[in-house]
Amino acid sequence: MNREETIKHDLCPQWLNDAQWEGDVELSKSWPFVTWRDGTWRDGTWRNGTWEGGTWKGGIWKGGIWKFGTWRNGTWEGGTWEGGIWKGGIWKGGFKSIGQCYWCVYYSKTHIKIGCKTKTVEDWKDWFNGDEEYEHKRDSEQFKKIKQAYLMAVAAIEIEKGE
Repeated sequence: MNREETIKHDLCPQWLNDAQWEGDVELSKSWPFVTWRDGTWRDGTWRNGTWEGGTWKGGIWKGGIWKFGTWRNGTWEGGTWEGGIWKGGIWKGGFKSIGQCYWCVYYSKTHIKIGCKTKTVEDWKDWFNGDEEYEHKRDSEQFKKIKQAYLMAVAAIEIEKGE
């Protein structure tokens, strides 16, 4: 079923209704069991298949929050990994999270995403060496933690290049 048909269906779980997604899903009577783009969600846990795009935030959708997620098998393609447990499977691109600061900080092989801003590693380097500010003063504790998370992302990218 497409999104419009799915969210009107009696078997559509609330987390699926609230989530941002596209493509087709198949709902099962053994709810909450959803087949999504060659992959399977069961009780908020992604099992098997390929994840295409989107943001993973933990697992079970409760009150607007993903909780207690587990990744098992399958292939990750694109999207953003945030929280949850990774078990097996293949990682193919997308952003990974890093750092503990005011904004979520993610990295891929070539880009770093801080909050809603995505730049290449070099563009962020130039920005951090400049004096432009977005939301936090450069001498604030929040900014220092954001810069630390950026440096951790740069280090992670370099480490992964050596794999």
